[in-house]
Amino acid sequence: MKVKKGSKLRNVEDLYGSKHKQAKVINVYENTLSASDLKTGENFIIHKYDLGLIEKPRYGKFNLDYCKRVGKPSTFDKVRHFVSGNRA
Repeated sequence: MKVKKGSKLRNVEDLYGSKHKQAKVINVYENTLSASDLKTGENFIIHKYDLGLIEKPRYGKFNLDYCKRVGKPSTFDKVRHFVSGNRA
């Protein structure tokens, strides 16, 4: 499968694990793609190995799957709400 600028993708998962039903590829890089959600207009990054375009790279002791679980956007929203509520 070849992906190029302007390609449309369906049911993809971004770097942090959020699902997007329809997306359009903005640019193609060495190991990632930048894309835009057609419904919300949100820009995000997709790893090529999540789409099956390349083999999963080895990062040594760094665990990307763990970071995806920890860094879900819902967690960020909770933190942002807590921080904004504590400001005086």
